[in-house]
Amino acid sequence: MYPAPRREAPEEGDAAHAGDDDVSARGWPGRLVAAALLVVAAAAARAGDENVGARDWNMAGGGPDRTSRVTCEPIRRQPVEAWRVKPDGGLLCPPVVWDGTLFVVSRDARGRNLLLAYDVRTGAETARKILLQSTADLVSLVAWQGTVVMTEPGLLQGFLFKGDSFKSIWKKKGKFWRDPGICRDLLLVYNGSSYEIYSLRRGRKIEISIYGGGLAAVAFDDPKTASVATVSEGNYTGYRGNWLRPRFYELTALGKRTPKIASGRGDD
Repeated sequence: MYPAPRREAPEEGDAAHAGDDDVSARGWPGRLVAAALLVVAAAAARAGDENVGARDWNMAGGGPDRTSRVTCEPIRRQPVEAWRVKPDGGLLCPPVVWDGTLFVVSRDARGRNLLLAYDVRTGAETARKILLQSTADLVSLVAWQGTVVMTEPGLLQGFLFKGDSFKSIWKKKGKFWRDPGICRDLLLVYNGSSYEIYSLRRGRKIEISIYGGGLAAVAFDDPKTASVATVSEGNYTGYRGNWLRPRFYELTALGKRTPKIASGRGDD
C-alpha cells in the first residue's frame, strides 16, 4: 500500500559526511536513516518489558523527565544501517517513537503537512494522514499509548493511531508553542507565559496552569503524584539583562478527571 523502504549499502562518502545528509529548507534531515535511530528502535523492540513508556522516545528530551535517556541495552558496536526512507517533503520535526512505531511530520507536493507512521524494525510505512489545515513549518510531536498529538503555532491536534491509519479525535485553536510534554494522560502545552494542561485523549482543558517555560520536566513521586519543573525569566536589581528562575509544582490526583496543584514555588 505504501512505498517500501530502500535497503542498500551506504553510498560512498556517507560515513565521512553523516552530518551532510539531505537537509530540508527547514533544517531537519530529509531522510530517516536507521543507523541514527537504532537507539530508539532497539528500545522499542525489547520484549517482556512491561514499562513501555520507559523505553520509548516519545517527546523532546526522550520522556517526561527530559533527560534524553531511555531504558535499553547500550550499543556495543558500530551501528549498521538497516533501512533508509525519504519522506515526501523531508522532515518538519524530530521523530518520536511509541511501542515499535516511529511518527514523523512531512509535507506533500501540494504544501500540505503529512502525519506518517513507520515500523521501526523494517522501515515500512504503515499509515499516513493528510493534515488539510496544517501548513506550518514549526511543528512538534508527542505520542503516548496510541495517541499522537501535533502542535504548531495556533493549532493543537490529537490523533488516534490504529495500526494502519490515523483517526482525528480532537482539535484546539489558540497560542501554542513547540515541544509539548506528557504527564501520564495529561498534555502540557506552553502558550508563551505558562503551561496549559489538557486531557491527552479528549483534548479537554484542565483549569489549572503551570507558570514558566522551557521544557517542562516531570518526575513521578507515586502513581497519583508528580513533580513538575519549569523555568521563567526575571529581573535582578543591579544586573543587566534577565536571569532564569526555576519553578517547581506538585500535581496530585493524577488519573482523576480533575488533577490538582498541591503546591508551587519559584526559587529566587
